[in-house]
Amino acid sequence: MASTMKFSWVLFFVCSLFVQKTLGDVICEKLPTNLCSFAIASSGKRCVVETCKNAQGLADYTCKTSEVMVEKLSGYIETDECVKRCGLLRGSVGISTDAFLSSGFTASLCAPACYQNCPNIVDLFFNLAADEGDVICENLPTNLCSFAIASSGKRCVVETCKNAQGKASYTCKTSEVLVEKLSGYIETDQCVNRCGLLRGSVGISSDAFLSSDFIAHLCTPACYQGCPNIVDLFSNLAASEGDVICENLPTNLCSFAIASSGKRCVVETCKNAQGKASYTCKTSEVLVEKLSGYIETDQCVNRCGLLRGSVGISSDAFLSSEFTANLCTPACYQGCPNIVDLFSNLAASEGISLPTLCQNQMKNHRGMLAILSNGGATAGPVAAPLAAAAPTPSSF
Repeated sequence: MASTMKFSWVLFFVCSLFVQKTLGDVICEKLPTNLCSFAIASSGKRCVVETCKNAQGLADYTCKTSEVMVEKLSGYIETDECVKRCGLLRGSVGISTDAFLSSGFTASLCAPACYQNCPNIVDLFFNLAADEGDVICENLPTNLCSFAIASSGKRCVVETCKNAQGKASYTCKTSEVLVEKLSGYIETDQCVNRCGLLRGSVGISSDAFLSSDFIAHLCTPACYQGCPNIVDLFSNLAASEGDVICENLPTNLCSFAIASSGKRCVVETCKNAQGKASYTCKTSEVLVEKLSGYIETDQCVNRCGLLRGSVGISSDAFLSSEFTANLCTPACYQGCPNIVDLFSNLAASEGISLPTLCQNQMKNHRGMLAILSNGGATAGPVAAPLAAAAPTPSSF
């Protein structure tokens, strides 16, 4: 066995020397055009595919050495893997900043698979972008305008105007909204999709917050932690909008919301002029500590087994073992503090300790699994314990 391993290493070493000797220096002019683009000569200069005319006067292609010098990398031919990851094509003729006009290319280039693993390609386009100069909103196509930031630090916005025929047309304009710590930036398709947005949105306003689906997307870790430009935009929109007032909320966003005053919102039933039941959002007298101006996400509503637009909220919910099971899951109990606070206080008003109830729920679940695995009888229901000093959500 040892001799076999030794022979394998010797063979690998001999083959490596053979390949190195065979290849020698990487010279652009000796490369086939399908390996030329993104390659770097041993001199450290980039290779580029150029167009020329052959003896018959037809267009032909050849690999040439450019004057672009690469630091810390030489004698390198890019892998097919990185070419695909970064959304490129082998044999590209000339490479320019026009590539950045494609939002699909920008998304591929900025994806971790390319941006973190293909330093040669990233270096190439980083320097191309730096050489291009300023990002000017008025020069951007409308499909790249929304969520972009000009080099001046001002946000770009798609505006509607009328053409000579009186028909609506769209143009990219520089707004007066100044962004701190970010400039000359075009948002990626990846972040636009993650945050539930659309390319080419005409005008951006706080009306987006009326959509619970949008809020759910915006608050996901993929968007909220990974797309700082979009989060900054909507954070400032929300701040500029002013107070959250229960009476101004649609009923589908009312339940579990908290007004800027710190009081909870509640859906109430009333009768309209025809005597039929209708629903409205009202401010309750329940004051919430440490949280205000908050609209609950669809993600937490679903995690905790609740429904949007619930009319009134009471401790009767604890009569449902299915609801208790959802409320006590780590996804809800540790990740949705607003809902947990609401039902903790409801439970306490009935003399029930929610943390202890959830602990018993977990113990009962484990006990049931143990009994079922041993073929025994099923465990009994969880009793609601009296309210008392109990551990916090993070302790179990």
